[in-house]
Amino acid sequence: MKPAVAAPAAPADPAAIAAWHLGEGGRRYEAGDFLGSVAEYRRALGARPSAAAFVGLARSLYDANPRNAGEALRALDAALRLDPRHAQAYLLQGVIHQDEGRQAQARQAYQRFLQLQPTGPQAADVRQILARPR
Repeated sequence: MKPAVAAPAAPADPAAIAAWHLGEGGRRYEAGDFLGSVAEYRRALGARPSAAAFVGLARSLYDANPRNAGEALRALDAALRLDPRHAQAYLLQGVIHQDEGRQAQARQAYQRFLQLQPTGPQAADVRQILARPR
């Protein structure tokens, strides 16, 4: 008599897996575990690429070490290819460019952010940055 064979498991839902890792990335980021959040955002991207996961990855990379600016900016470019209206991607681009001394690129990113998200505390902060003399 042949042993019973278990039915194969249902295929995993990539969207659910990505959402779980996206949430875990956010939790780890908030706990200050930037490298752990990098790993979780990469897992989310492996399951299903999204602008939110690329932005989370960029933020985590940059906060883990500002020398990761190039990789973080590439992640933001990928986010904006998926969603050209992702305001937070432009905001983070502006921050990184500003920190790296690229004022023209920072201003351009901040202006695009304000076009997409003209109200709220972040918008007020960005307006103050843009109002400073060059």
